[in-house]
Amino acid sequence: MAAQLVEKYLTELSENELMNVPKMEGLRRELLEEALVYYERFVEQDANDVLLKKKLAAAHNRLGAVLRDLGENNRSIEHLQKALKISQELRIDYPYDAGVSNSVAANESALGSLYRRTGDFEKADAFFKKALDHTTTRVNLGAIYNELGSLRNEKGDYVLAAKWLSESIRIYGEELVSPSSSPNTNEELVIRGLAHSNNEYGWSLAQQAKLGMKSEELQVKRTDAQDAYEKAIAGYRQLLKRTPESMQVAHGLAESCINLGTLQFEMEKGKEAEKVVREANGIMEQLVADHPGIRSFTFTLGDSYRILAVLAVEELEGQELPQETRLLFEKSLEIQELLVKEQSEVPSYAAALAKTYEVFASALLMGGEEEEAGEYLTKATTKYLRNIELGERLAKQAPDDFEKSLFLLNSYKELGELWHKHDNVEQEVKVYRQAIVFFEPKVEAIRNEFIKKISKFKYTEAIGMGMGGGVSLLIELSEFHEKLGDLFRSTDNYFAAAFHYRGACGIRSVIQWTYALKYKFREHQMVLKARATQQEYAQTLDFVDKYVAIDGASDLVFFAAAGTYALASEVATKDETIGGVERGVRTEQYARRAIELLEKADEHKFFKLTSRVDDLRKDELFNSIRQRDDYKELVARLEEALK
Repeated sequence: MAAQLVEKYLTELSENELMNVPKMEGLRRELLEEALVYYERFVEQDANDVLLKKKLAAAHNRLGAVLRDLGENNRSIEHLQKALKISQELRIDYPYDAGVSNSVAANESALGSLYRRTGDFEKADAFFKKALDHTTTRVNLGAIYNELGSLRNEKGDYVLAAKWLSESIRIYGEELVSPSSSPNTNEELVIRGLAHSNNEYGWSLAQQAKLGMKSEELQVKRTDAQDAYEKAIAGYRQLLKRTPESMQVAHGLAESCINLGTLQFEMEKGKEAEKVVREANGIMEQLVADHPGIRSFTFTLGDSYRILAVLAVEELEGQELPQETRLLFEKSLEIQELLVKEQSEVPSYAAALAKTYEVFASALLMGGEEEEAGEYLTKATTKYLRNIELGERLAKQAPDDFEKSLFLLNSYKELGELWHKHDNVEQEVKVYRQAIVFFEPKVEAIRNEFIKKISKFKYTEAIGMGMGGGVSLLIELSEFHEKLGDLFRSTDNYFAAAFHYRGACGIRSVIQWTYALKYKFREHQMVLKARATQQEYAQTLDFVDKYVAIDGASDLVFFAAAGTYALASEVATKDETIGGVERGVRTEQYARRAIELLEKADEHKFFKLTSRVDDLRKDELFNSIRQRDDYKELVARLEEALK
């Protein structure tokens, strides 16, 4: 009787009536803590009462969830571990009880989620895989696949994330159509799981689209990501009509809207992006007002203000910053500065604050408010430098934690791009070199492990590595080498440029040989520039012809080869080792070959993007042939096709 009263007046009150009531998280915690005291006392009085033990485990689990939402991660882990221990003890006594097995799986999954949140991916992965072994229902299986996919997203392993999440989506979809395998399935739980999986799946596809794909692949990934986000939003909206008081459903809807809006902004769909982000912003304003103690809600609200401000700036085109847009930036900064003050070593908080400083400074500068822009530019620079210090320390403490490595990598990248925007070449070179030096041991370790697996004919594992958590790291570092190569090329330091293009090629060849070739071409082009003799560029052109002749050569290879021949046409005019007539013949021969290769690149759909046609207008490699009639005709035709 006493246990029933505790269940009714403490546990049920906390978990049902107060679950989504504004500003009641503290009271829920107090009620659950009081319930725990009673359950522990009851179990001491009757150690053989299985039902009481189950209720005690459930109370620890619920309290762990409340503490997690309040940001008290260590206490949350403590209670979830107690819940798991009780469930495991029950499983020893009742090995065939499906309910007990599912309780073990639920607690393992909850611990996995919490360790994922705290950045301990190794423990998170271990707990999720244990949960896979212990669950007995397909809905729980879908939830664990969802968690594994979300974990892979945070590790930067977007390809494997998409596989786990696809499986989760398939299971949830089947359960909605035919829940016969789990007759007691809660339909709302399935819809929510499906919506969350679609949101994470959209994220994995959107991130894959940033990993250096051909234009066709890029468009497909983005379209599929948009479709997944829209399905997630539809699911959350459906749920919100059924349970309008659910704060977790509302937050899921807001996050999906922000993800879709960010993707649409990248796809140059500004109006559509603004619409969905405004919806997210309205949701989060209400959630934060109702639940001010939940930091994840506060962070999402700050993010929505920043994105709305950026979208507004895109429409200004050099006008003075309106008060409404300024207010959005200020609201975002107020939130982000407070979060960083409270938890200074949370990477996502630190990164968001630095970026908001930077985009606010750019917006002010665009509107002619130079003095204030300078103040925020200084704040952005200082914050990026502090983020680099934080990232290097965290990466050294946890060398296998890719989330911390990616935070550091992005901090280097953002600061480098900031220096580039403000023409500070010296500082730009410094930050990229610092990044390359710091990550060189990790790059070498990934490359060696890849080669080791290939040598043992473990191709599947090697491919998994290549498109796994290290892929973002390798791609970004290869691009740092490329940026340095471009910088040195712009100052006519061709040997230094060649060195960095060679570095880019060495890194990229581990994961994407086609893109590695681009850097190999650049390296040869720089050597060609530095040593303009017949023998030197003959060797370079032999290299180019070798790859152009390969069956299935890509559009990128044809374009890079065209650039090399155009450059050869230029340097041939200065080659004093041959006579004037021969120089003229070679110059024309190489120029014609460059045009032929550009035509080949067009046949392979290389010029479907405006930016690539822009390269024909601006890239210095084509300077020597830019005034030719056949070159002008090609560019005009490509521009017309884009219209």
